[in-house]
Amino acid sequence: MTGATNGTVALKTFLLVALVSFSTGNSKLPVYYGQIVENSHAGTMVDGVALPVGNNCHVSELDIALEGKDASDFRLVYLHGEQHLILKSTETLDREFIAVYDLMVVLSGCLNSAVVIKIEVLDSNDNIPRFIKENERVKVDELTPIGSELVRFFAKDSDVGKNGRVTYYASPNCQHVYVVPQTGQVMLVSSLIGIVNLTVSIYAQDNGDVALISKPVTLHLDVQRPAVSKIRRPRAVSEELFYTVTVSEDVKVGDMIFTVPDQKFEKKWFEVISEADSPVQIERDSGRLYLAHRLKSPAEVMVKIQNLRGDEWYLCRLSLSVPTLADLQWGMFPQPYLGAVGPDAAPGSVVYRLTARQRDGTIGNAHFLLLDGGEDSFEVDRSSGEVRTTGRPLTPSREYMLRVQAVDTQGRKGPPATVAILAGFRPPQFTNASYTLSVPENTPVGQA
Repeated sequence: MTGATNGTVALKTFLLVALVSFSTGNSKLPVYYGQIVENSHAGTMVDGVALPVGNNCHVSELDIALEGKDASDFRLVYLHGEQHLILKSTETLDREFIAVYDLMVVLSGCLNSAVVIKIEVLDSNDNIPRFIKENERVKVDELTPIGSELVRFFAKDSDVGKNGRVTYYASPNCQHVYVVPQTGQVMLVSSLIGIVNLTVSIYAQDNGDVALISKPVTLHLDVQRPAVSKIRRPRAVSEELFYTVTVSEDVKVGDMIFTVPDQKFEKKWFEVISEADSPVQIERDSGRLYLAHRLKSPAEVMVKIQNLRGDEWYLCRLSLSVPTLADLQWGMFPQPYLGAVGPDAAPGSVVYRLTARQRDGTIGNAHFLLLDGGEDSFEVDRSSGEVRTTGRPLTPSREYMLRVQAVDTQGRKGPPATVAILAGFRPPQFTNASYTLSVPENTPVGQA
C-alpha cells in the first residue's frame, strides 16, 4: 500500500474538503469538493476527496455505490491505513468535454449515509489556437494613410484562463504593417507607394507556460494605384501658391518629401493633377507628398486643394528640383581630416569634430551624415559633427576610414570627405600640403 500512502500524503497537502449543508429532497448531505487536472492518466487520485469510514465499520460490510452522470469516469478506492475512501479516475479526462462532475457516494451496510462530491476538471494547455477565418486578400489604395486598420484577424482557443488568452504577431516581421498583439488588428505603419502586392504570414499563440502556436494565415495585400487625373486647364481661382521642393539624392521611393500647407479650409481634399505619370503621390486627407519614382530631372506638380464643405478650391504649384554640384553649398573643415585615438578609448570618446561652412565662408546649420566606413567602431553625431567611438574593440595601429557628408536643411549636400582615424599615435600634420606667400620687396628683416 505504499502508493496509497503516498496518495494520502499528497491528499493532505492539497486537501480542499469542505463540509457544508446540501439539501437533497428533505435530507441534508455533506458535500466534498475535489479537483483533477485534465489529461491526467487513468488512475490519478482526485485531490480534495477523502471520505472517512470510521473505526467500527469494516469495508467488507459496506455496500458502496458511486452514482451520477458519467460516474463511470471514476472509481472508489479504500485506504486501509487511513480508513478513508478516495476517488481515482478510470480514464483520461477532457475539460472541454466535461468541466464539472456532480456525483453521489451512497454507503449502506454498517453505515447508512450518502455524500455529494463535486469534481472540477482543471484546464491544461492542450488546445492550439485556431483562426476563425482562413487566408485574407485585401485591396488597399497605395495612398492609404499611415495608421489605418487594414483588416482584423480572430483566433479561438478552447482552453480557459491564461491558456486560452491569445496574442497575435507576424513572422517574419513586415516593415509596412504591424499586427496588434492583443486585438489582431493589422495596421499600416509605412507608405505603400511603389508596392504592387504584399504577403504577410500571421500567427496566434496562447499564453500557456509552454505556448502553443497556431498554423499561419496569410494576408495578401493588393495595392491599388489611384487613377491619375488628366491635366486641367487652369481657370480663375481665388488663390494659387508656389513652393520649391528640393529632393535630395538619399531620398528613397516611398519617402515623404513635403507636406502641402493649407490653413484656408477646415476640411479639405488634396489631389495631384498631372498630365503624365506623376513623380509623386499625395495623401488625400493630409497633404503629405511621397516620392513615387526616382526623380532624375526637375519637374513641376500641380496640387488641387478642395474644400469638402463647399465648392471652393485653389491650386498649389510645386517645383521639384534635384541638387547638382552647382547647388552644393557646404564644405567641411578642418583639413586634413586626420584623427587619432587610443586603442583602449572608452565608448563615446570624441575623436574629431567637423564643422560645416557655406561657400562664402560663413558657418551655418548643417547635418553630418556618415555614408560608410568605420566598421561600426565610430559614429558621427548628426548635429554637432563629433566623431565618437562606439565601444567596439579597436585594432592598434590600424587606420579607420569614414566617409562623411554635410547636408543643409533644404537637402543640399557638400562633397563627401574621408576622415582617417588612427588607433594609436599620429605625429603632428600640416594642414596644407604646400603654402604660397607673396612678400613685397623692401620688407624689413624680421617682419612676420
